[in-house]
Amino acid sequence: MDADDLSSRELEVAQSYADGEDYKTIAQNLSISPSTVKVHLNKIFLKLAINEKASLVAKLRQMTH
Repeated sequence: MDADDLSSRELEVAQSYADGEDYKTIAQNLSISPSTVKVHLNKIFLKLAINEKASLVAKLRQMTH
């Protein structure tokens, strides 16, 4: 799987996290709870078969280039 396989909400969460926002800020911006942000990030990491933020940033860059 790659970043194209993420839902629109997962992509929003992923981009915000890759941009350096913390769970609380992402949650406030998207009107969801911080625990929901964590669930989304766990699913994102599983879908993309990654385990660190740097890998997420790289996957998102690949998608936009």
